[in-house]
This record gives sequence, C-alpha cells and structure tokens, in this order.
Amino acid sequence: MTVLYKQWPKLPCYLLLDAGKYPVINNWIDDSYNSYAIYLNTPYAALESLSPQLVECSFDSKLWSMFQRQGIYNQWGILLFSNAGFSEIVRHCQWWIQVETQNKMTGIFRLYDPDLCYKLFTCSSDIQRQKLLGIINSICCFNDGWHQFDNAVLQSVDYQYLLSLESSQWRAIKEDKSTALKKRIHQHVQHLFPHLLRKKDSDQQLEWINMLLDEANTLHFTTIQDIYQFINIIGILGMDALNPKMHPEIYQLLTDQDDTSPAVRLREATMLAQQAVKQVVID
Repeated sequence: MTVLYKQWPKLPCYLLLDAGKYPVINNWIDDSYNSYAIYLNTPYAALESLSPQLVECSFDSKLWSMFQRQGIYNQWGILLFSNAGFSEIVRHCQWWIQVETQNKMTGIFRLYDPDLCYKLFTCSSDIQRQKLLGIINSICCFNDGWHQFDNAVLQSVDYQYLLSLESSQWRAIKEDKSTALKKRIHQHVQHLFPHLLRKKDSDQQLEWINMLLDEANTLHFTTIQDIYQFINIIGILGMDALNPKMHPEIYQLLTDQDDTSPAVRLREATMLAQQAVKQVVID
C-alpha cells in the first residue's frame, strides 16, 4: 500500500543504500551511525567500494534529512523495519545480494534498487513476500509515492541456500527492465538525436524505439553498451546505416556474424559513420 511520510511502522528503521552507485552517500555516514558494508565477509568482499550500506537510522538524523532531500528521487535505496538485531539484519541483507538465476548460475541481486524492489514485491504473493522478508517486518520503497510491504509471518531463513525466485517473479523483473531500457533509449535519442523523432507523436516514437531495439536484437547486439552504440550509429546516419547501397562497409560491419565481437564491429562502424558525416560537411 502507498503510505505518507509519517506513517512509518513503529519499529527500528534501517536504510539500505546504494553507496556503490551513489558514493556521495558515504559522506553522510559517519561514526555516529551503526552501519555496515554488505559486501564484507561475502564472495564480493573485494568489491567493498561498490557495496550497498546498511545504516540504522532515526527520523531526526542528518542522514534521514539528506535522504528526504536527495535520496528519495535519486533512488538511493530502500527502508527496512525490524525488531531483529543489527547483525541479523546484516546477514539477511547479505543473503539478498546473491540470487540463483533461471539458468542455475549465481548473480548479484540489487533488491536495494527501489524500482526493482517495488516491481518484485508488487508481483509477489503473501507467501513469496514472507520468504523474501524473513526476519524483516516491513520494507518500503519509493515509486511515484511510498509503498510499504508487510511481512505477516516472521520466519528464519536457511542462509546456506541461495535466494531463488519463481518464474512469475523473474517475468515481472524482466518486464520492468525492458520498460526501463526503452525509456532510457527514448531519452537518449531525444537528447542527442531529436531530429529522428520529429513529426512523430508519442505512440509513433514508442513504436520507432521498439523497432530499433528489435533490429538490435536481430543483429545480436544484446548488451546495453552495444545497444547504445548501435543507436548512436542510427542517430548519425539514420536508417541509411542499414542500406548496403548507401554505406556498404557499415552495413557489412553491422550485419556480418563473423568471429569479430559485436563491440569491435560497432566501434569500427561508429568511426566510419563519423567519417561519412565529416565528408558530407566538407563536400
């Protein structure tokens, strides 16, 4: 349910903050706070500088004030409420950071991302939420308003087993990632290549972005970096980049599935696209 600022549970409050993505957070966590870098004493200990931070927090603290001013809309992290001891909550958060993927591999899980947290808990059943929360009474995240998810039955977790999700939960997460990517690509094109969206209404712009992403997938450009590189080439040359008569070398680099990695081919295609534009200007 959506809650207002002062309707917090009457329980000890903890902030789980993405200090790796937003290192400025560390400037506000001094020795007066009970805090812990979650990656410590885990397989990710070498990545301590990128670790999320768990901080016990009161609503009259400077950190909470800063979180309200900057952290909410910049998506610094989420709130936890629990009567469990600090060390127990640390251990539970350490369990959260590793997940068994759908192909039975181990992956880093960023439940402290408010968007991911909201999507996961919204799609989860009461039983699934109880499994995720374990010793945590309530979890709160901001997504166009505050949302609180409560744990009706507190339970201990066997931490020797990796966190695992059900297919419905994975499906919701993937749908969320896809929507977020389309939104970022749309903003990227609007900022750098607005001419590509002129004379298109909102629906037509979305349809065009979907078409570009489908084309990238067809060409096996699947990483975020490769997708952006492909979008940039289209931004420079338009759809002529995929015309073998207009730009044969670029077309070959984009479409050939040889032993050269997509990243290498995209870098070469980008340089050729930039050279083509310069040549047009000179001529």
